[in-house]
Amino acid sequence: MKKLLLFLIFSLISGSILFCNVAAQKVEFVQKDDKIDVLFDGKKITSYVFTDTLTKPIIYPLLSPSGTILTRQYPFAKIEGEATDHKHHTGLFFTFDGAN
Repeated sequence: MKKLLLFLIFSLISGSILFCNVAAQKVEFVQKDDKIDVLFDGKKITSYVFTDTLTKPIIYPLLSPSGTILTRQYPFAKIEGEATDHKHHTGLFFTFDGAN
């Protein structure tokens, strides 16, 4: 399941890059223990995180090409003015329940 989700996520990222007419020099995937960093032209744009401490694999953080963080930081970091509810809403995640 994790491999299928990983494939779908990276296909979505690659498709988005092509759709936006961005001339990509290089997209790299670098595995480190319990996450895979995604680098676009040498800059990190996200990580696929699959630690045992999470209830589901997530994409965190999601960064713009300029480096702006697009996902909220809670519960990994406290940012003034950022909501601290719903600890299970971490990064960008895909879930489903009761699929047959």
